[in-house]
Amino acid sequence: METIAKLENFFSTLNFNIKNFNEAKKRLNVYLAKDFNVFVDYICPDENAISDMIADLLNPAGSHGQRSAFLKKFLEFINEKLPEKLFVEFDKCTVTREDRARHIGTTKRKIDITLDFGKIGIGIENKPWDRDQKNQVKDYAENLKKKYADKYIIIYLSGDGNPPSSKSIDEQTRKELEDKDKLLVFSYGDDLKNWLENCYKECKAEKMRWFLHDFIDYIETNFSGQGASMSDQEEKDLIAEYCMKEGNFKIAYNIYNSFEEIREKVIAGFLKDLETGLKGKLDNGWNIFQNITDNSNNICEKWGGFYIAKNIWEEKYCIGFQFDKNLESFYAGICKNQENLPSIKKIYETMENNYRPGKFDDTYDWYYYLEHPYDDWKNEEALTKMLSGEAVINFTEMILTIIKISERIIDKHIENLDK
Repeated sequence: METIAKLENFFSTLNFNIKNFNEAKKRLNVYLAKDFNVFVDYICPDENAISDMIADLLNPAGSHGQRSAFLKKFLEFINEKLPEKLFVEFDKCTVTREDRARHIGTTKRKIDITLDFGKIGIGIENKPWDRDQKNQVKDYAENLKKKYADKYIIIYLSGDGNPPSSKSIDEQTRKELEDKDKLLVFSYGDDLKNWLENCYKECKAEKMRWFLHDFIDYIETNFSGQGASMSDQEEKDLIAEYCMKEGNFKIAYNIYNSFEEIREKVIAGFLKDLETGLKGKLDNGWNIFQNITDNSNNICEKWGGFYIAKNIWEEKYCIGFQFDKNLESFYAGICKNQENLPSIKKIYETMENNYRPGKFDDTYDWYYYLEHPYDDWKNEEALTKMLSGEAVINFTEMILTIIKISERIIDKHIENLDK
């Protein structure tokens, strides 16, 4: 009882301080709008939107009006990583989005951004969250080599700074390209952020400077490991100062040590409530299973997910929700449960036209990445919605909509397989 009393007093006083801080901030926001960020409040960019923005900033003819200033900063950044500098004519650069890999005999492969300087080419594959596709980077490198001979570079722009997976390019080929400085791995949190900061310093248009400021803030919050905007940092500083006072530190430290267990219980409770809710909406012909948590409510690692399937689908196909890595980069789609299964005809077009745009690969005939806050189950907003029950409502609606659109198509596909 003494521990509970101490916790209640700790949080009561802390909440009072935070409330006073937020009231003062509201009064200042009338003049400063410190919480506003166009990326968070309006854009919520996906991979394609980020690629569009990067391509436009690199384009000397882009709407930013800064001509080749941003492109020059990008080339300076590349040259810092090369033993021999690239010399190009900036004003002759052609920037292409989703450039088709025609030089290897396919139009299905499309590199996100290509910078064409005539005899020199730079390809940029943007991967903030997305999953690598089979031989993707290997094919892009081969296409650039055939187009530009030896005068090319492919930049793998990675959300977490990791190189392309062995699925996208085998380790031997990747190492050969890296040794020849043909493949460079850039991270969002360091490289992209540093380039944007240099663009901000170079930019002469105030409107663009505000855009770049918000872009940098978005990168810092989502990819730099800081997890907080400049405005959020002020509140964190207030909490830290309070917790460091005599008598408060031990309580704060014990809460910190318990947080992993608290989060696991919140997620486990959400998954249990979601399963119960779905069973009340679906008939007995459906199965629901998950491997995000185990029987002891411990969080599983990288490939955790939950799945919904009809009995007649015979464990061949399902509607899957899965993480790219531990509790981050959460995506949903129509999944094959076995290797070498044929793709479901028209499912990609149907989901894209009737639900939302997505992608496909060897495992998923259609998938898309969930938006904030459910893209990352480590963030406070997602966990709060799970705790309140709002997340159960959101996911139930999402799942039932996907089922409504896809069920008949998958049923018919299964019938044809059995003939």
